[in-house]
Amino acid sequence: MSLSAVVTELKAHRRPGLSWVVAGVIAGLFAAGGALIFGPAWAAWLGAAAVAEAMILSFYLSHDCAHLCAFATRRQNLLMGQMLMVLSGGDLGAFGDYRRDHLRHHAEQVDFAAVDLGQSLARRWRPLRAAIEFLEACYIPALFFVVKFEALRHDMGARTVGMLAAKLAALAALAAVRPEAALWFVAAVFARIHCIRFVDAFQHVFEHGDLARRSRPRGWAYEQRHTFSFPLFKGFSFLNLMTLNFGYHNAHHAVPHCPWYNLPRLDAMLRRLSQEQDASGQYPYEPEQASVLVLLKSYHKHRILRLFVAEPDAAYDEGGQFSLTSFRGVLSVHLLG
Repeated sequence: MSLSAVVTELKAHRRPGLSWVVAGVIAGLFAAGGALIFGPAWAAWLGAAAVAEAMILSFYLSHDCAHLCAFATRRQNLLMGQMLMVLSGGDLGAFGDYRRDHLRHHAEQVDFAAVDLGQSLARRWRPLRAAIEFLEACYIPALFFVVKFEALRHDMGARTVGMLAAKLAALAALAAVRPEAALWFVAAVFARIHCIRFVDAFQHVFEHGDLARRSRPRGWAYEQRHTFSFPLFKGFSFLNLMTLNFGYHNAHHAVPHCPWYNLPRLDAMLRRLSQEQDASGQYPYEPEQASVLVLLKSYHKHRILRLFVAEPDAAYDEGGQFSLTSFRGVLSVHLLG
């Protein structure tokens, strides 16, 4: 079996209708969650969880739209990608900008930082950093909003400002009608941010790239060794659908246009390809393994340190073995996968 044979076989398993099913699930979760957060506390927390999951699914499905592999046509992918990005509660900018930067992340094997967090905060009133550290220690993702504010200061276009104004107006209207419901919605946003942060934290130790300058591609071996796969639920694999199989990240980087529902199949095929290849080792594929509990412990322990680390940690120890002792995770402010 060759890599081209793997890609050819995957084409026979394309099911774009499944992405429309996910889009329907997203709509249903938003509708049900929006209704439940107006109810008593026992129902409101379920509503917040539903809204959070709807935003998480929106983010990961929009990611597949960026690769033009979620839906059947380019037009459908671009239109749905823009809509899903808005629903995900993330970027205020255009979907095309996100797509351009994300495809560069794949082509050049780099991560991009929208702002230099350390330098940006160092220039400001010292208590600001202390306040951010305190809030983040309490799992209030303050730095996420600082980054969005920094990005807004550099892009004061009518579209971006209008999007921000619409979101703030909607939240204010919700607070005016039912203050408790607004708090539950904010809790859902916080849960969405932490979920995507957690999944993203342990997927790469790429060098940082410059949005203003192209980087030379580093090749398959570099990409695979500096990319990590952590499907979160091994015994109950269907639960990986909560993040649309994003934990199969080595497989995604090997064949970026593979849709979310085929990633477990692709992972198995690439493992077989790696075992069958000749001594040239053309397609090394050895995704690392760690339990979700180990990753959660690391995410919790290093949640403050991770925010201000200028460069990625070393994921491998002196013996060349992967180690979560030295690899504390990274913060991808662009939330690129």
